[in-house]
Amino acid sequence: MGPGHVTETLRFPDGSVDYRISPHSFFQTNSLGTQVLYGLLRDWAREVKAKTMLDLYCGGGGIALSLAGAVAKIIGVESNKSAVADAKANAELNGSKNCDFYAGTVEFLLPALLDMKPDAVVVDPPRAGLHAKAAATLLEMAPPVLFYVSCNPESLARDLKVLGARYIVERLVCVDLFPHTDHIETVAWLKKIPA
Repeated sequence: MGPGHVTETLRFPDGSVDYRISPHSFFQTNSLGTQVLYGLLRDWAREVKAKTMLDLYCGGGGIALSLAGAVAKIIGVESNKSAVADAKANAELNGSKNCDFYAGTVEFLLPALLDMKPDAVVVDPPRAGLHAKAAATLLEMAPPVLFYVSCNPESLARDLKVLGARYIVERLVCVDLFPHTDHIETVAWLKKIPA
């Protein structure tokens, strides 16, 4: 019997990140496309000079660990306990001491993080999109920048309409993780509208 997980390495121009992925955890299936997706988020995090970030719906820490070298502190929230265990193991594997991960639903845990005042938040929700309570809490938290990763254009459009109460879309990029299919990952950079 094997170790109970598979491993993956993503390579970026300034280094690589190793991942342990358990059977009940989540990781993108197209590694080369994932490098493009996570590399884009790294570049954006550096561009906004984010010091503290939240990674909501963080899975096994894929995005958080890719951003760990670009920010001073990143906190991940994920409902899948197996994925959170992987995220913690991956942080240790990569020596990423600036990452913390919490198991629980975003809609339940996010209100407890309101006082954190992150410079930026990245969300990568399931196909259904943001939970209504999570969207409401994000609007209350109102970080200066929000990066939204979506695998479903319909739920993305719905959520952008809701978030449009306080945000404008600054950039929108599509990344083809599933060539020759009708599936696409979309990454939106949302900027808070000045009061």
